[in-house]
Amino acid sequence: MQLGLPRPLTHASTTPSGPPGRRRGLRTLLTALLVGLGMLTGAGGAVADAPFSMPQPLVDTTTDQVLAESTAQIEAAQVQVQDAGDYWLWVVYVDSFDGVDPVEWADETARSSSLNDEDLLLAVAVEDRAFAISAAQSVPDGVVNGAYDAARTALSQAASGSAPWGEAAVAVADSLTAPSGAATFFVVAAIVVVVLVLVLFLYYRASKKRRAALAEQDTQSLVDRSGSELVALDDQVRTMQEELGFAQAQFGTEATIELSRDLQAATERTTHAFQLRRQLEESSDEAIRRRCAEEILAVCEQTQAALEAHEDRLDEMRQAQQDAPAALGRLSERAESLLPRVQSAREQVAALAQRYPATALETVQDNPDRAAALIDSARAAVAEGQQDVTAGDLAAAVEATRVVEHALGQAESLLDGVARAEQDLANAGARVASAIASISGDVADARRLAATDAGVQALVTGAEDSIARASRATDPGGDPLGALAELAQREAALDGALEPYREADEIARRAQAQLTERSQRLTSQIQGIDAFISARRGVVGPQARTELAEALRLMQQAQRRGPADHKAAAADLTQAEQHATRAHQLAQQDVSSWQSTPQQVPGRVGGTGGVDLGSLVLGGILAGGGRRRGPSVRYGYGSSRGNTIRFGGSGGRSRGGSRGGGFGGGSRGGGRGGSRGGGRGGRF
Repeated sequence: MQLGLPRPLTHASTTPSGPPGRRRGLRTLLTALLVGLGMLTGAGGAVADAPFSMPQPLVDTTTDQVLAESTAQIEAAQVQVQDAGDYWLWVVYVDSFDGVDPVEWADETARSSSLNDEDLLLAVAVEDRAFAISAAQSVPDGVVNGAYDAARTALSQAASGSAPWGEAAVAVADSLTAPSGAATFFVVAAIVVVVLVLVLFLYYRASKKRRAALAEQDTQSLVDRSGSELVALDDQVRTMQEELGFAQAQFGTEATIELSRDLQAATERTTHAFQLRRQLEESSDEAIRRRCAEEILAVCEQTQAALEAHEDRLDEMRQAQQDAPAALGRLSERAESLLPRVQSAREQVAALAQRYPATALETVQDNPDRAAALIDSARAAVAEGQQDVTAGDLAAAVEATRVVEHALGQAESLLDGVARAEQDLANAGARVASAIASISGDVADARRLAATDAGVQALVTGAEDSIARASRATDPGGDPLGALAELAQREAALDGALEPYREADEIARRAQAQLTERSQRLTSQIQGIDAFISARRGVVGPQARTELAEALRLMQQAQRRGPADHKAAAADLTQAEQHATRAHQLAQQDVSSWQSTPQQVPGRVGGTGGVDLGSLVLGGILAGGGRRRGPSVRYGYGSSRGNTIRFGGSGGRSRGGSRGGGFGGGSRGGGRGGSRGGGRGGRF
């Protein structure tokens, strides 16, 4: 089980690490210029996790080890799921999905872990407030929806502090062992009543036990115990006051704001406890003495727990500083390994440009150059961080590590986007022939069934023109994606005109096929635009994001309607296509506007070859001088949430192995780790 163990309290030197001038190097520069570095969150310096192979069914890599108190309960729930015989439940909690769609992240982790079709995976990113249920396509919708609803409810409670984080895993396990069928509603209703009664009973019994435990002790024992606990608390507060000074010298005042605030509150509570102790000593009334003793014990328990949490956090921050030199070395190797990919991506884009028009490559045209700029920035930041290590300024080195991790992560995403674009275009070319065959069937039906209908025949003429153009779309310079879009529109118009002439079952069959094709194409379009915005999120404003969100909502709405209401679904898809196109146009306008205003880009740090702040601003790693600003930079204590807009994981079920899904189409073929694509994810 990857759960953190408590470490003993250690003390830092009272001397700040590194000379003051050096400590204001990269750290001071970044603090002054950065307004939105997502990795430097205040709540605990959350580290984004890439999908990985899980060594066991329960993994917790969160900074705060949020499952530490729930391990036994979760493992017991997993055993119950296994004993039920239908499914196995795997659980992973991380700090962040790092901008990756929750379902995609969970599916990739499931595949890396070689999970089978009967294995379900609950993946939770506590800092992102995002989660997903990864499931095979063979898992019924009702099972996935039940697990999704159970997890979302429990996670919402955990985020508000009203329930432990582990409750979500237990709730999902319970949903997997719940009965199904027509009796489910009544059984669940009965269970809810029983659970409520049981919870109330357990709460009452626990409270009664606590009261009984105190009641069993005589007043003098409570008085003696409260005195010793108060002395221990006072010692702990004094120790933490010294520790605060050490921490401020080592990490800076900004990184210890929360500790300072909580320590002040602890001091005030301790003072209040001593006042109660004075009342206790001055009173001869046993009831007053007993009440004061009990209140002192409660104050000591709560305050000591809060201070112990800070002790653990300081240990983690010191460990991060100790690990910084090795981490910078690994990141340097990672940056060097990406350089060959940049050249390969340039060659891919050049080759694609020879075959496809510029309009088909708009979302990835500058990806290699953007990736190269980010890698150069990362290498420069590594050098800065290594200088900080040499100077003894480990706090600045840790901040440099965070910058490098984000820059390299975006660079990899940009390079991956080129490979995806090449595959999407290749797949689109192969799908053109299928689309031509499909609409050709409509043309044949129209000539056979509605030969005397002038309106239908006019649509036939338009369809034949589109077929002719699509036939040339796979030639050099052709646009297969554009051809697919045109054919889809023509086929939709013909299908509508031919509906009165076709049998009901034929209408439904063709509607499903058409909606599936349009949904797949629109999904690819939305993913491409989402990737375009994500890689330039530092300058893309809310209008483009709003349009893209509306496109996604309409597409998911069309999927929910399905063939049963194919007319409304087709209308939804048409509107979604329009919003997606508008989102792309607005995003390009924002980027162009930013690029035409050079004074918004701070330039490079350290002169030629330094950190390219322009690239970091465009990618949203740094906040520039434009109109869009992110959250304040904080590292260590405090809370700083990202405001990334996510697409594709807002509750819609992904079918057919592709994000966003379709209408019953898509491959269900097996593969390593089983056939995924039946999951559902969202936010809480």
